[in-house]
Amino acid sequence: MTTVSVKTYVDKRSDIEVFKLVLYDDRGVVKATRKGIGYHPQGSQEFVKLVDPSEHYFKKFKGYAMASAILEEIIQRPIKKIRIIERDESGTILRKLESTPSDWVKNGQTVQFGNFEKQVVLPCRHMLIEDGGHTREYKEHMKYQTTITDGVK
Repeated sequence: MTTVSVKTYVDKRSDIEVFKLVLYDDRGVVKATRKGIGYHPQGSQEFVKLVDPSEHYFKKFKGYAMASAILEEIIQRPIKKIRIIERDESGTILRKLESTPSDWVKNGQTVQFGNFEKQVVLPCRHMLIEDGGHTREYKEHMKYQTTITDGVK
């Protein structure tokens, strides 16, 4: 059985606390380390997760996942916002999604794929989207997107 532990360290250059996962096997030997899971800017009340939608978006659930252990760590801290920033391969920001830890607890679904750690998937419809400086419900954004692309073939 694999056990998971959350480790953090402060990057002195950027003054952010970086989260990473450490996975151990039955004997307590480190099996894998997943770095850069997300970060917490010092003095803020938010957790930031950078994602590439082509790699991280779960089409089946229409949302994003976070390791259960990371979510548990976030809940124990004074973090009020979880921000997911979608970027393409070049690093260009595509859009920003916002939720709260309670959104993940209330609306998330726990899943486990293969040898990966347990994760909680939150469909985007339970998030807010920042679009052009305006924040609105994701489902409202999708209604608008559908409207402007209806005539496109």
